[in-house]
Amino acid sequence: MPLNAALGIPKFFPPLRFLRDAGMTTAAQAERAFLRRVEGGCQIPVGVYAEVDADGQISIDAMIASVDGQRICRSDAHGAGEQAEAIGTALAEELLDAGGREILKEIGITA
Repeated sequence: MPLNAALGIPKFFPPLRFLRDAGMTTAAQAERAFLRRVEGGCQIPVGVYAEVDADGQISIDAMIASVDGQRICRSDAHGAGEQAEAIGTALAEELLDAGGREILKEIGITA
């Protein structure tokens, strides 16, 4: 991730620009938007994976689970890569409304 951030500042790292992949950047934006909305981190039982196809369409799979794994809210979303952050945030809202909010509340997250 730090490399991705560094590549956003081309005047400092022009030799590394060839490593930047637009699809991966778009996917990461969607994943980060989802995690930001659910306040996800390494200690929170959430998961999200996004990928962008050759046509620039994004697919996102995400879940929120209880700590014991007995309850899982899971869904997916698809759309134009240009809308990656909005799609990631909307998917987070969908899962929060489908029971994820209660799951997270049990572990002290008030998303």
